[in-house]
Amino acid sequence: MSGEKCISWTKTIDFELIKEIKMRTGTTVNDVLLTCLAGSLRRYLRSEGMDNPTDVQIIVTVNTRSPNILSRDNIPLENHSSGSLYNLPVGVADPLKRLLETKRRMDNFKSSSDWRVFGFIHSQIVGRLPDFIGRFVAFAFSPHCSLILSNVPGPLTPFQIGGKEVMTAIAWPPLIGDTGMSIAMFSYAGTLRMSVLSDKAVLANPGKLTEKFIEEFDEMYEYVKNGPTLIAVDSTACKKYF
Repeated sequence: MSGEKCISWTKTIDFELIKEIKMRTGTTVNDVLLTCLAGSLRRYLRSEGMDNPTDVQIIVTVNTRSPNILSRDNIPLENHSSGSLYNLPVGVADPLKRLLETKRRMDNFKSSSDWRVFGFIHSQIVGRLPDFIGRFVAFAFSPHCSLILSNVPGPLTPFQIGGKEVMTAIAWPPLIGDTGMSIAMFSYAGTLRMSVLSDKAVLANPGKLTEKFIEEFDEMYEYVKNGPTLIAVDSTACKKYF
């Protein structure tokens, strides 16, 4: 690692468009965003000369805070999250098949106990031990993932700081151990931004990735808007309704 950090972020995305995709495909907001991330990584890797990108293992953080707290006037500044390893389907070329595969894998992810166990260990055990042990645990995870993804919802309505309304919000998760890239998908007051923090040795121009994320999202939205409604029946199949 070079130690030099680079950042980039997308324009705001209307959250209603994301919800429209998930409603017409029978998936979730998280499924849609992960699919777009997989597609943008695939586009980037192909633009860099990799003809057949393979799946990418990442760490996905999970919000363990109650959704009701997001609408309160005073949101506690506390960290209530967990996470676990997830195999992002970058190797799936077809966008629709990628979306269904993302949903299948994410359904398995949610039903597993891995992220609950990890959250308990981190908060109740590692968090109470000396700092060097926490760093050791972080470095132990690094060889097993290519990036860290934080997809945690922000406030549903605008809030003020010092009497001034906050117009937009961007987040960058910290890099853990030797992991060279982190990505955040942060929603705020009806919009969402995808942002990238990378070590220069891993990704010197993260703007390329954020651009390809927007390209991937726009293409998916146009496909879903103009195509048939797809209802996901289970984790492995869907039916088409014309």
